Amino acid sequence: MADSAAAEASTPAVAAPAAAQDLYAVLGCAKGDDAPVLTKRYRKLALKYHPDRNRGEGQEEAAEKFRAVSDAYAVLSDPNRRRQYDLHGSTTDEASQTHAFESVDVKSQSWATRFLLAQVSKIGIPVPTTVAADVLSKACELSASIASVPLLIPGAPTRGSVKIGSAAFFRVTISNSMQERGLLLAASSKRRNDKFRILVFDSKGNIRRQAESLQPEDRKRMPRCRLFVVPVPTLLVGAPFPAAQENLPPVCAALDTMEERAAMAPPFEQTGDVLVAFYSDNLLSSLEYTLACAPAVLDEGRLAALEASAAGLRERKEALTAFGERFTVSFDDYVAKKAALDEAEARLRALQDEARAQAEENSKARSDHAAAERGILDAAFAECAAPPAPPPPPKKKGFLAAFATPPPSGDPLEGL
Repeated sequence: MADSAAAEASTPAVAAPAAAQDLYAVLGCAKGDDAPVLTKRYRKLALKYHPDRNRGEGQEEAAEKFRAVSDAYAVLSDPNRRRQYDLHGSTTDEASQTHAFESVDVKSQSWATRFLLAQVSKIGIPVPTTVAADVLSKACELSASIASVPLLIPGAPTRGSVKIGSAAFFRVTISNSMQERGLLLAASSKRRNDKFRILVFDSKGNIRRQAESLQPEDRKRMPRCRLFVVPVPTLLVGAPFPAAQENLPPVCAALDTMEERAAMAPPFEQTGDVLVAFYSDNLLSSLEYTLACAPAVLDEGRLAALEASAAGLRERKEALTAFGERFTVSFDDYVAKKAALDEAEARLRALQDEARAQAEENSKARSDHAAAERGILDAAFAECAAPPAPPPPPKKKGFLAAFATPPPSGDPLEGL
């Protein structure tokens, strides 16, 4: 009974799907756990909450938890969907709504579709891709006969080329020190727009760790990819996605794909050969690559520098989040005030138009009034006797005749 109670206490509480926020928490696993650990936890929880074992009272609740466990495992057991979920982090949606994390299988797309996706990628919208199914199958086959795979010697870079949606496989021999300290892998390509990733597999051919290429901010440098399989937590910064809100500056989303990698202790279960691969995510062309590996050197100074840089990135992400919130508030305030300003300007323009109309009406009214006054004057003077005509002025002769004042007209009201 005590063992049973202990087992019940060690079993993670599975929330209903609507409340599930972390698929790893649903299975009671850590983010860095391997596929066998996920499978073991899933089987234990699936047996516990299976409808056939929970009849009567509590059957409905057990069925909901069983669905939550099954949906979480459906995502985390698929390396491609798990990778996309890790990039997006926790979700408040139901675990069954996992289609949001689907990616594109480049190899299964037509040339026209790949061309369209390439144009989308060129304008700055990243296209999430998956590892092709035949590559995953090939990894399982090679894991069973790993001695036939080319050897990747630590410290000796290897070069080659891979086609669209294909991989170049290698084996790395894990020594006792590498089993304890870990392995570092790095890759690069020759074209700035190349997309690729490094894969590390377990003994059964399942993807254990992967990292995608990044384009450096310096446009003169080529894409690179780094993957650390080490017994300490690490950070992986993926390619930035556009900001979720159109009004936000692109920098606000620069670290949205930053992924916390849990420590792998130990980095490898045993010594011997491990399968790794260089995989092409290119949409239109093959690519030439350079791949290298080296045993991890984890001295205190370098670990301190790595942790300090990771802490700096976390602070930057928090700062960008706060900046995005401030920018959104200010932008919303600007939009509201601009709308009010536009409305005030419209009212002012209407008043200016009205002022011009008022001036025209005023001018017409004054003209009408002046005409009425002139009519009265004309009538009044018409009743008066005509005054005698003044004698004509003497005519001037010579030069002064040109400056003589003209005789008055016959209208007595002229100028009045």
